[in-house]
Amino acid sequence: MNELIPIEDMNYLAQQSQGKINMILSGMTALMNDTEDKTEKIEKQNWFQRMVKTVTGKNRATREEIKQNHDKLNAYMSQAIAELYNRNCIDSQVMISLGTQLNELYAEHLQLKQMLGAFVVKLNEKIDSVDNFHMLNTEIEQGVYSDNEKIIAICKVMSQFDNRIMEEPRKLDILRRSMEKQEIITEDEVLLTDYLMDIMNISVDEIGKIYLELSTIRNDFFANLILGVIEDYHFLPDMQRKMMKKEKIIGNLIQREGLDDTITLSINEVYDNFINSKIEVKEGLIPIESIQNQRGNQISYNNNDNLEMKRAEQLFLNCKFEEAFELFKRLAENGSGRAMYFLGQFYMVPYGKIRRDRERSKKWRKKGKETGDILSTLRTGYLLPKDSAERNNIFHTIFGDILKLSEEGDIFAQFELGYMYLNGNGVKEDKEEGIRWLKKSAEEGYWYSMNWLGDIYESQRKYDEAAKWYKRSFEKGYDLGGLELGKYYHNGSGVQQDDFKAIELFKKVYNLGHFASGQAANGIGLLCRNQSEKIEWYKKSFEKDCGWGGLSLSGCYRDGINGVQQDYATAVKILKESYKLEDSPSGYIANSLGDLYYEGKIDHMPDFFVHHPKFEEAVEWYKKAVEKGNARAYYSLANCYYKGQGVKIDKNKAYELYKTAAEFGIEEAKTIVNNW
Repeated sequence: MNELIPIEDMNYLAQQSQGKINMILSGMTALMNDTEDKTEKIEKQNWFQRMVKTVTGKNRATREEIKQNHDKLNAYMSQAIAELYNRNCIDSQVMISLGTQLNELYAEHLQLKQMLGAFVVKLNEKIDSVDNFHMLNTEIEQGVYSDNEKIIAICKVMSQFDNRIMEEPRKLDILRRSMEKQEIITEDEVLLTDYLMDIMNISVDEIGKIYLELSTIRNDFFANLILGVIEDYHFLPDMQRKMMKKEKIIGNLIQREGLDDTITLSINEVYDNFINSKIEVKEGLIPIESIQNQRGNQISYNNNDNLEMKRAEQLFLNCKFEEAFELFKRLAENGSGRAMYFLGQFYMVPYGKIRRDRERSKKWRKKGKETGDILSTLRTGYLLPKDSAERNNIFHTIFGDILKLSEEGDIFAQFELGYMYLNGNGVKEDKEEGIRWLKKSAEEGYWYSMNWLGDIYESQRKYDEAAKWYKRSFEKGYDLGGLELGKYYHNGSGVQQDDFKAIELFKKVYNLGHFASGQAANGIGLLCRNQSEKIEWYKKSFEKDCGWGGLSLSGCYRDGINGVQQDYATAVKILKESYKLEDSPSGYIANSLGDLYYEGKIDHMPDFFVHHPKFEEAVEWYKKAVEKGNARAYYSLANCYYKGQGVKIDKNKAYELYKTAAEFGIEEAKTIVNNW
């Protein structure tokens, strides 16, 4: 055994109970995934203190010292896990969950490749030999898992899903039906807080198994909540844990995450989300034999960027945006033109939690073009003025290459090709052909194409078809699909009108924390009936830099409704901040500011005080609103020109503005124009 981990430490680990070993494995894999964040939660555990003393020579080490010894700590833990396996100390029921995590660590961290190397290969051989299906199905049917709380039962069952099960939908369906018969999976709605309490009530001997399994589930908000509860409670030393109030820990977590403690979930949707994530993780893993080429004891690594690019694209297709972005960024910095295309899209659309940055998007698209990447070259065309010769030349020149990529099955090129046909870029406009290519891309799993199809069918007022595509897009994890579907349930477009379903969808979108979360929060505020909740959701929306949320929140202060005191100055302040935001409804906001200045309602005084109009400022804001195409602003600005308020009287100008407002459908303007 390597001298880094002395025999005494190894004997100490091996002598622990099975439940304690599972907890130690949970802590070790958590640390290897995220040392800095998890240290605080684990530092009081005996095994951790023993490891730190062995590595640093000190009884207690500072955070900085732990950070400096990061590589040595990873080496210690890698060796400890491998030796526990060699000593047959690893529970067979956690073997698969542990293997999934170690394979991900192996694929993502170069240093850990060297440490885990041969051990992960050996572990995978063991896992590949496992065939749990018949025994697991029998156990479910015999009620082995039925005495557990439902959330615990599905975690225990999923931890036994071997490769054969995960690769065969038929087996997954059989196991699901067996769990439904045993009423492990039901449609019953259960409070989120009750699920979390079920987790807290699990014994320490059992919790490690649950933690290891849930750690294999990526980018699932509920799974992350459960992991957070386990870390806040079960990771504590025994004495400290016994002194903690479980309800308080749950309350703190709910407050920290900004959640509604009345949220309910069915175990059916929880299971669906978990199993979909497990499938996506499995599909996203690169086989070790593709990464590693062993010759004797020497390990060399395949640095082919194509493998990394495929992995990044799979993460992107699975809506694992943060992970995909980091991988694309690394590849782009290494000179990959295709990765530069994706970075350009991330900064322009944007996806996930990445903020829109047009300049960065422009930079990456141009750099991608310089490498000769076809998709990046196409996207530089969209940066140029419409109908410019250079823009049209790019589209016509690149069309053949985009078509070739699409015919070869590149689903991202298929989306771009569909978009070219829809808009007549580089080819004669052909809506049917555009939709055909978008559908090819969508059927292969590209959620962005699905969402575009939803938009197309909405523009055609084919709401049933649009709802179907928005739903499919959201099922893949794309937040905008859920946002649009929520609006459909509110309006009763293509689906039966159901505000409760709309709110449920908006909350799911908000909890993703992605680009559309601000609009989702505003949607919840508009639909919920409790006044104080309305304000809180509007605030959450505005905090997410959503201009719609700012508009809603300002309206509450302007009118003194929903439990807030009337305060025009605050309303004006919020509106001005909202106007500056990206993707804000700037026309509506500018018009609202124009109205407040027109009426002189810009201070802290409520309606029963005298307000002095500010016509010149009102005109400036109405002009800004007109530039954004706001219909009402045309009418209001026309009034100012007609009456000479803030501008010189100009009845000809007023008439033109009234006429435009009438064309937009403003009834008062129609009356004035008809009687002019």
